[in-house]
Amino acid sequence: MTDSPASSFVPTKDDVAAFYDTSIPLINELVGDNVHVGYWSSSGDESSLQEATDRMTDMVIERLAVKPGARVLDVGCGLGAPAIRLAKTAGVHVVGIATSPNLIEAATESARRAGVAEQVTFEVVDAEELSYPDESFDAVMAIESLVHMNDRPRAFHHIARVLRPGGRLVLTDRVEITTPNGRERQVLDAYRRLSMNVPFLKLDEYFRFLIDVRLLPIEYRDITPETAAHQLHMLEAIERQSTETGQALDPAVLSAGKAVFTDLFEAKLPTNMLLVAELGAPRD
Repeated sequence: MTDSPASSFVPTKDDVAAFYDTSIPLINELVGDNVHVGYWSSSGDESSLQEATDRMTDMVIERLAVKPGARVLDVGCGLGAPAIRLAKTAGVHVVGIATSPNLIEAATESARRAGVAEQVTFEVVDAEELSYPDESFDAVMAIESLVHMNDRPRAFHHIARVLRPGGRLVLTDRVEITTPNGRERQVLDAYRRLSMNVPFLKLDEYFRFLIDVRLLPIEYRDITPETAAHQLHMLEAIERQSTETGQALDPAVLSAGKAVFTDLFEAKLPTNMLLVAELGAPRD
């Protein structure tokens, strides 16, 4: 791991893989089987964390606009819940990838238990080094996974290469819409260290990198207000774990998480977006 001030902290690929290899018990206890934020439709929405994360998954699935039998790549598949939900909902074939062998093992077992092992497969693959043939997927989804990748342009290049013409990339990610002040930067840096996130791109950079590889944005939504409740649900989960007799999670980790998620909620950070891009025609 890079030993440097928090503001310049950049996790390596090995850091990210090791983080997820050892974090499955933590993920299961705090958030269940969805390794991404939830979506609450309003401040009065009393949905549970599971309901809200499923809703976020469904928003991505809807925007993929795939037909039964299509082939979809899930970049950064987590524990496999979105891929399994997609396969069941849309009748498609899904290939989920991640760099953590333990995540892939757990996701594969989840697909087997869900009865979709013939539709959904999981592989240890680096999204910045995809070896799949050109135009081999009808759509790609990336739910809060690109935030672990240092070379976003390279990942976008490979995603565009494996997409069929007109295919969609639907993603959620964290970006900088405005430049954080000093306190906001401290809060974000602490969160990035906790969650092994690379530095967030500015929104105009993000769009430029997509357009450079013919991934043309057709929908962009700032979903920060609709995801803010995630921090409160995380704090509730941490509090439950902290007060449980015989809890197995490291108290120091729980304490660090409580401090970070408290600061995030108070600062209304991070900025989350939902984005849909379609692969355009080759340039002359």
